[in-house]
Amino acid sequence: MLTMFINNYGLAFVDGSWLLTRNLYITTKDKPIEEMNPNDAVKLTLQTLSKLSRTWGITAQKIIIIWDKWSKIYGGYIRSWMLRDYVTYKGSRKFITEKILEDMKHDPNVTPEEIEAATRELVTSKIKFRAKDIMMHDFPKIGICSYYYDGYEFDDIASIASFQLYKEGGLPNVIITKDSDLQYSTCPNCVWMCPPSGGATDPKIITYNDMYYKIPEPLREKGISLYMYNAYMNAAGFIGHNDMGVSKKSNTDPVETILKVLDGDYSDIKNKEMFDAQLKSYDLSLFPGINIVKRDVDTFFSMGHYGTLNDFHEFCNRTGITGISDSYYDNMVSKFDQKLFSN
Repeated sequence: MLTMFINNYGLAFVDGSWLLTRNLYITTKDKPIEEMNPNDAVKLTLQTLSKLSRTWGITAQKIIIIWDKWSKIYGGYIRSWMLRDYVTYKGSRKFITEKILEDMKHDPNVTPEEIEAATRELVTSKIKFRAKDIMMHDFPKIGICSYYYDGYEFDDIASIASFQLYKEGGLPNVIITKDSDLQYSTCPNCVWMCPPSGGATDPKIITYNDMYYKIPEPLREKGISLYMYNAYMNAAGFIGHNDMGVSKKSNTDPVETILKVLDGDYSDIKNKEMFDAQLKSYDLSLFPGINIVKRDVDTFFSMGHYGTLNDFHEFCNRTGITGISDSYYDNMVSKFDQKLFSN
């Protein structure tokens, strides 16, 4: 007997960095270094994706994991490159390398405990890269799509997808991430979902209407969009997301400052060049490769391979993943709409 399954969302845009970081932490935090491996994180990720519908009630016709893609060309992300003369975008994020660890071992001021912690961090980092590689390149073979583009972050691609795939009627899409900044990338048919944490059992769902009225009325009357309201707040430094600089003067009012800027008055801005650069970093039309990304986003409703049990068996044999039953996998992919996959 064929069972009809009614989805409540069309496309689910899942933050790959959140997904990987969450599951890597859970699967490594209590393990000795020698027992840590990427397969545990990969397995838990499949279980997390299944949990979206089984536990949290987020059922979608198709899951697309969107990844940040560090670029050699730009020395990081495109936004980092655009802001390089003003701030070190995401500059507070530090990573242990083989060289740093080796230097620590020869530094008499570094304690054994610090060396052990750094060693653990380096091993975890290597496991993370291997797990990410499996998710990016093997998940699409079992029906879980991945997308990334050189220099782009999840925020950029999810925002483009939210706005570009907007249409009235039909199922809404959903952005799944812990990053609250993406609430400003919602639209009338794309919501933001924050997975539960800290003892909570239910996800948090935010709609465009929930967010739109957070724009102060004077700015709404000026016609400023939700996305651009967030851009102005960050560019001026009222929020300071991801280590962006403070370009506004002290003790200025956000609404008055933005209203002045909209009228060409920068008297509340102490560093106009920094402000302009940070504001431009939200203008996705300026990003290199934007036409290719927009073209790719247009294929989100058709790209990908619809996974079968044979595909799943091959995946398990190839990666060494064990402990996930056929019925568990089938329960997840059976909710996908086969018509949305070209293969």
